Amino acid sequence: MTKLNTKERILDSAADLFYSKGYVNTGVEEIITSCDIKKPSLYYHFESKAALGLAYLDFKEKEFLGILDRLSERAESLSDFFTNWTTLIERAARAKKYYGCPFGSFASQLPTQDRNVFESKLRLIKKHWLATVISVLKKHSSKRKNSSEDHGKLALEVMVIYEGAASLYRMSGEIEFIHMMRKQFEQIAKRN
Repeated sequence: MTKLNTKERILDSAADLFYSKGYVNTGVEEIITSCDIKKPSLYYHFESKAALGLAYLDFKEKEFLGILDRLSERAESLSDFFTNWTTLIERAARAKKYYGCPFGSFASQLPTQDRNVFESKLRLIKKHWLATVISVLKKHSSKRKNSSEDHGKLALEVMVIYEGAASLYRMSGEIEFIHMMRKQFEQIAKRN
């Protein structure tokens, strides 16, 4: 295992805290304590908490889309992809390491005055996420004649189902919402 440099340690600690507790609920002092550094060191690498928040979103986007890409590569069908994705989520939830969608959770907790700082980044993540899901749908769709518009609508449906289940799970801690997501994804796979 390679040793993380100071910037990576800060981002790693902040990512864990932002994801589990929320961006707004995590203070700079908590991040500093978590990675055992001094405040000037944090501000040397990230000019503000908002800059650290943007780096967190980049980090989580790369991680999240990377997972979807790897699951798609391994899947033999759309049903396999959805089953593997929901199984991964369920395992993380049972291990108390799943706190919902990192992007939806982040966005929903932002105070109004901070929204303009993160709005364009969150829109870009949505665009990349939809493109990734469209790619998965095209690769695994049994109905090759589906149009790009059909794939786009279906990708948006997948996003809405995921966000709904993830948000309800974060709110309640009830694994049943993950099971419901799996069932809805199974219906999508059957239609395609």
